[in-house]
Amino acid sequence: MLRCKSVVMLVAMILMVPGRTSAQESPGGLSVAGGLLLPGTVSVDGYDLDSESSLLVRLTYDSFRMPTLGFGAFLNYSNVGVEGETGSMITLGVGIKPRWLVGAAQDQFLDIGLNIGYRTVESDAFSDTVEGLAVNMSVEWIKPLDATRDLIFDFGFITQPSGGNDYADVTWGPIFYLSAGISL
Repeated sequence: MLRCKSVVMLVAMILMVPGRTSAQESPGGLSVAGGLLLPGTVSVDGYDLDSESSLLVRLTYDSFRMPTLGFGAFLNYSNVGVEGETGSMITLGVGIKPRWLVGAAQDQFLDIGLNIGYRTVESDAFSDTVEGLAVNMSVEWIKPLDATRDLIFDFGFITQPSGGNDYADVTWGPIFYLSAGISL
């Protein structure tokens, strides 16, 4: 219950951050996206288990203090499934994103992000919460819609090179995802 209250408080604080004034003048800001976490392989104490496709919700805040380099924070939530067992995964972290201007009219952006964070997985299959180091990568294509909103398509992967609980090591290599969203 405390974890749920913490997530709600974090989301409320992020929503109070003032938005940007123009897509061209000050790119970045708060965005929300929904997508699909694709199947992958999870290693539990050396045993490889197949994960299932699941829904993914991403909340990000990026600040571009320089035109071609941004820093930000992210919150990912996903329902997860491994070999028929279900649970939820929350990741909170920070990232760095170089940005390129693309498109025939040079009116679109391509951001490539490297993200590092803290991940928790709650499931009835584990007797204790799984915690781990999140190392993720994303490629975002951003198309400004108007002065304050952007359309965002995101492709990337999540990894957990280190993690587990008192009973088992739980790690995985790249598990890919696709998402689409809008900046607010």
